Amino acid sequence: MNNANKNKNRLLDSFHIDSFRGLRNLHLDGLRDVNIFVGKNNCGKTSALEAIALYMLPFQSGKGVQGILNPITMQRKSALTYNQNIGLDYRWLFPQSGSADRYISMHSESGSILLKSFRGELNENDDVSFSFTTTKEEKSFAPLLKMNLYYKFRDTPNKDKEFPAELNFTNIDSHRINIDFVKKGLPNKGIKECSCQLLTDEQFSDTSLMLKYLTDIDGTSDKIELIHLLQEYDDNILDVRIGVMSDNSSGTCVLLNHKKTGTKTPLFSMGNGFVRVFTIMVYAFWAKNGVLLIDEIDNGLHYSMLKETLLALFKFCQVRHIQLFITTHSLETIDMANKCLDEMNDFKLGCHLIKHENNEYKVIRYDHKKLSILRNDYGVEVRS
Repeated sequence: MNNANKNKNRLLDSFHIDSFRGLRNLHLDGLRDVNIFVGKNNCGKTSALEAIALYMLPFQSGKGVQGILNPITMQRKSALTYNQNIGLDYRWLFPQSGSADRYISMHSESGSILLKSFRGELNENDDVSFSFTTTKEEKSFAPLLKMNLYYKFRDTPNKDKEFPAELNFTNIDSHRINIDFVKKGLPNKGIKECSCQLLTDEQFSDTSLMLKYLTDIDGTSDKIELIHLLQEYDDNILDVRIGVMSDNSSGTCVLLNHKKTGTKTPLFSMGNGFVRVFTIMVYAFWAKNGVLLIDEIDNGLHYSMLKETLLALFKFCQVRHIQLFITTHSLETIDMANKCLDEMNDFKLGCHLIKHENNEYKVIRYDHKKLSILRNDYGVEVRS
């Protein structure tokens, strides 16, 4: 693998998942600027996105990374103190084929970052329990779980060195899990900070992180740049801010200054498709110089919105040096993504068909040119 990666958008050239959730020995080679994961249900598309998100943890500029793990649903009880077995809640994170090898292992070769491998091991038994107390006003949660991590870096051109770290999982509330990354011996030299944003159904339905981010950038040049991005999709958007809908309202929400709908238009009143596109664009802005992972990008989007959404997203990723990973079941989305890349120079697409057959995983990759021939000339089904 050439370490002098000349493509600024591409942090990951290849990615190998040894054991994560149900995935075993999955090789994602020839990664491009835009990567589309396709395949049958339960073939591991979403798991592959989650694996990449976990792998990128040491490069995050912030301490906590929220929303990577599926939330635990807490059941209210009459007592003030709860005891709950969390082993089953977290087993999905680790390989599903028994308790003999309860570890996560991922490897990558990249020219832009020095990290080579990641291995995580549970340091608690599967039947570990935790306790927390609650009142009517608020809940207080204790740490749920710790995972020992080992990161292998390319210390010199021909020598690798392994460093320990730790993940602490903590419940923020009944809907989100916070992941704190604790460095124990990771080298500072050569590590490039970059953002990694993962968008799944949980993030689309929970606006708290977006509200925090929009609050943080208010009054900055980032705010102006974000509005310019949103105008690529809808030129009627004049401004975005956090506020209340009326003097009688106590809850905050995202408000748009929109030419057609008014100066205090609640985002949620614009329809599910618009809200989804808006969320994608905000997270894309957040992922500058990093990785953006979007699960089922076309859910809730009408076909008529696909081209303008994908084209605006691709152009923005190119300008802000973002490597994009998306999953889809839709042939229309695959075809439209390929057509959008026809309008762009030096921005490459790869379509990765993940297949799980006879307990083995394999990946068939179609580049932009091959995908165009298969789809446009022969109408080949590339999703299974």
